[in-house]
Amino acid sequence: MPELLDHVSRISPSWATTLPLTECGRRIDDTGSTITFDEMAEKFKRQGKQRAGMSSCMTCINRVSYGQEEGDDIVSRVSAYLTRTHRVWGEIAHELEAIDALVAAHRDEYDDLVASVRTVTRIA
Repeated sequence: MPELLDHVSRISPSWATTLPLTECGRRIDDTGSTITFDEMAEKFKRQGKQRAGMSSCMTCINRVSYGQEEGDDIVSRVSAYLTRTHRVWGEIAHELEAIDALVAAHRDEYDDLVASVRTVTRIA
């Protein structure tokens, strides 16, 4: 019988090739149901923590109760991805090698893109 608990999916950078994980560290294809951080927070509001706990992974609930770790900036998201996916270091190394190869092959485009991102004004 498949597990019927809701798990919270972690945020991964757009270039990640590894299968996304849940907040408790399980692969999303190994869970019965995966919801977002915001969906779990809404479930808390609707049902309360105890009632939500009856149908949710307690490790994921504990992570949600501490607040979302990933910030709005790319450095925070990548840092969280790298520090919380220690089981797949080999795969992360392959991703970084691929990014490095892409930059080397398209150096002019990369430099232009970095320059354009620097000039964008961020409105908070």
